[in-house]
Amino acid sequence: MIPYQRLITDGGRYAFLELPEGKWKIRVEHGIGYTAWEEIICVKRYADKDRTEDAVRDLEVELEPLGELEEGWFSGELHHHSIYSSPVYGGTDAVIESVPQVKEAMQAAGCEFGALSDHHNILNHEEWKKQKEKTFCPIISKEISTSRGHVMSMGVDKDVIYNIPLGAERTKERLRNEFIRITQEIRENGGIPQLNHPFDTSPSTSWSPQFEDLFPLFTAMEIWNGAHPMLSGNGNGKALEKWISLLKQGIYLTGTAGSDTHNVLADQYDEDAEKISSILEWLEEESVLETLPEEIRPALKTLSDMGQVSFPKLLFWIGHSLGSACVKNYVHTDGVLSQEKVLQAIAKGHCMITDGPLLFLNKKEVWTIRILTQEEPETLVLLFEDGREIRRGKESFIPTGQREFYYKITAEELGEAKWVMAFLKTGECCRAVLNPVQTAI
Repeated sequence: MIPYQRLITDGGRYAFLELPEGKWKIRVEHGIGYTAWEEIICVKRYADKDRTEDAVRDLEVELEPLGELEEGWFSGELHHHSIYSSPVYGGTDAVIESVPQVKEAMQAAGCEFGALSDHHNILNHEEWKKQKEKTFCPIISKEISTSRGHVMSMGVDKDVIYNIPLGAERTKERLRNEFIRITQEIRENGGIPQLNHPFDTSPSTSWSPQFEDLFPLFTAMEIWNGAHPMLSGNGNGKALEKWISLLKQGIYLTGTAGSDTHNVLADQYDEDAEKISSILEWLEEESVLETLPEEIRPALKTLSDMGQVSFPKLLFWIGHSLGSACVKNYVHTDGVLSQEKVLQAIAKGHCMITDGPLLFLNKKEVWTIRILTQEEPETLVLLFEDGREIRRGKESFIPTGQREFYYKITAEELGEAKWVMAFLKTGECCRAVLNPVQTAI
């Protein structure tokens, strides 16, 4: 079984795929912000024994932007790993992609800028800087391992290291002082300190509750890690909730996203997927259940039924929702894109994050939310500085194009709030977050 196979186009935007005989769905994407293309094809070999060549088919695909972006908006990736995070270079993660391969993956996903944020070292920095070209701006970065959590050092050439105290020296005060020192060092070197995935599944990579008062040390917080969807109750949902509570307290951190990719082909789940598929196929055979103890048959039947519903969804998520720039940051800046301007935009909060639909706010005459999406938007949530929350459904959106919708914010809705932020939701999933926009014009 091949549940899916991902290829990344080369510099000439070509990819070659060899498939066994059968029926296949081919999907071509250029990442968030672009339409996708799908076609079902049947692969057949020649039956004539005198013909040895295989059937070859060329597919030429042109993908369109969801819509025209307003001037000054650029999209990119802020959390990605390369082989420099692997044990080969003193790291701990099984990453095999070279620096050029990471850039190729980011560009294939439509990124105009990208941060390569390896663990433990800055060995990628010089090579990453060399990836700069007219259509791509590299951002140097490092993901610093600490006593509790990961801190991103964005835009800093220096190797900033959190010195983890051991034994009797491992006191709360020493740990606190290290966070204060490294965030100060990042700023002194012209960079941005960012707290990554504060509610990760592992205690060693998540933020400690004993350091709640240290959030103001950071300029940005990764509230959306691409390893998981944005759902209430999971790590991303908890990060979003904490971020909003900090904003309400007057502690402003820019909310960012990062794919946290360690495998550009996202095939790390292939072996597990094949095992699950084999078990489900085995359970579908009626003769199998008859050979098993009667007391466990109902449970196995339930497992089989759940698998038939959930497993395809899991495969779809693995195939479409993982990999480079599976969540994106859109930043707004003037002029030619550069590392300095990307960092400035993040520091000022001129940033929108998304896993698909695009969300912008225009406040020239009438305050207007602009939505670009392949699917009809479901729910727009407006959150105001004074605590008010307004929800608007499909009937409130004004369609102005095939994939473009608007919502006009009234003066009554704005009220006296100092800022407004917007969320676009589909069911229980948050799909796009627009950082707070100041209401003072």
